[in-house]
Amino acid sequence: MPVAFDAASSAITTLASSLTFSHTVTGSNLALGVGVEFGDTGLVRTVSSITYNAVNLTKPAGGTSYNGTSIRSELWYLANPASGANNVVITLSASVDGELIGGAVSMTGVDQATPVGTAANATGQSTTPTVTVTSAVDEMVMDSVAYNLATGATPGAGQTERWERLASLTNSGVGSTEAGAASVVMDWTTLLSDWATVGLPFNEAVDTLFAQSVL
Repeated sequence: MPVAFDAASSAITTLASSLTFSHTVTGSNLALGVGVEFGDTGLVRTVSSITYNAVNLTKPAGGTSYNGTSIRSELWYLANPASGANNVVITLSASVDGELIGGAVSMTGVDQATPVGTAANATGQSTTPTVTVTSAVDEMVMDSVAYNLATGATPGAGQTERWERLASLTNSGVGSTEAGAASVVMDWTTLLSDWATVGLPFNEAVDTLFAQSVL
């Protein structure tokens, strides 16, 4: 069976260095992806850690997108997260001067030994935040996008929006998932803005692939 969506959650705060929210996971061969979006003017801030049920998530190579002046997005993951309702805790290196946004997506049917493929990231100034991710059929791609507007964004064809949190001070954040393919374009449409986006493919469970090959 292909990687399948389990649940999504998100939260937002302002002028803070941490964010905590609850997320509930159920199913088998689970994985959790957490996107973080925030403004980054003046002092350069980074994500120090993300935990779920007090277990550390991992940031993959390429899991950070930063435009060098004002906006940052990061995407982290955890294989085999604890079932049930537990807290996602995001900790930054310093307090932001605008919004701090977190979005979590859990999935079933994910390979526990090698849960993710290669992350891709991009930045720009346009009406269409876009990143292209190398993936495969039966995988699932997740993205995390930060942009410096208080206006909503519309996901591209094939994507399902999983969270949208809008700015009251500096920046908004959105995230989505899309079924895997050889090349997956994760794009959004909004008003002209600076943006930073990360996309990450989640791999199908090995035992599922083996069962399919036998059939």
